[in-house]
Amino acid sequence: MTSEKKGTTAPSSCPVCGGDTRFAYVARDLNRHIAETRFHYLRCTVCGVLFLSDAPSDLSLYYPGSYYPVHATVDDLRVASRFEQYKLDFVRRTHRSGRLLEIGPGGGGFALLASEAGFAVSVLEMPGPNASWIGDQLDVSVHVAEDPLSALPSLGTFDVIALWHSWEHLRDPWGVLECAAGALSEGGSLIIASPNPTSLQLGIFGARWTHLDAPRHLLLSPPAVIVLAAAQHGLRLDHLDMADRSARGWNRFGWEQSLGNLSRILAVSLLLRRIGTCIARVLKNVETRAARASTYTLILRREAQ
Repeated sequence: MTSEKKGTTAPSSCPVCGGDTRFAYVARDLNRHIAETRFHYLRCTVCGVLFLSDAPSDLSLYYPGSYYPVHATVDDLRVASRFEQYKLDFVRRTHRSGRLLEIGPGGGGFALLASEAGFAVSVLEMPGPNASWIGDQLDVSVHVAEDPLSALPSLGTFDVIALWHSWEHLRDPWGVLECAAGALSEGGSLIIASPNPTSLQLGIFGARWTHLDAPRHLLLSPPAVIVLAAAQHGLRLDHLDMADRSARGWNRFGWEQSLGNLSRILAVSLLLRRIGTCIARVLKNVETRAARASTYTLILRREAQ
């Protein structure tokens, strides 16, 4: 099911490590069907980073106002945020309180959980209805910027900085990594959750893999690449997880949605998704081994002096 672009010369070097690259996938927006444009992903033959070579200069079309749900009330958000409890569990592996920054808060569920758990929460989000709602309704500080790099240096230091599936949306994730590392306090934690470009599902579905999510996902990084880059900025790996509750949920979602992407006929798509649920149950242990899960979560820590 993979799709290779033939007869074209790939760029000579990877933007991350400088290694050679090859064309990997030609993909469309199968998750939201906003446009029929085809996008081209390249893979580095050295570090394995998968990245979009022709990302639109303006991605706003692919982030409609409905991209994240805006809840009617805080109570509604509190109910929905129960499914994000795992995020707070990750944070509590290293911190029980302190200043916390979330880059890309989505609907605000984790920000609410962290605030009610006693953290002093700030969020950094693009302009839009979600940022406005979070600022109006939640007890958190909201910083609005088109580019996180333009805002991060002025926000001070944090004990925890979290990117829950926002890393892959960044135009310059490596710049954000460097800036975030500099904004961590001694012993502070940087948490990154992202799709895994060495996953079993990507090998099977290729361009139809739902977690590829063209063109919103600009770059998918093997966790080892992030760990190596983080080490250059004084961060060490504290924890890597591909088998927690969230990873298992993303595995199931990947099977269901990717199989559903094989057909635009609703009845067929629904049947395929049910088959995906069954496959996920059968392969739930296989996917968590040998770095083949659909997603991972990293905790990187700044060494205390």
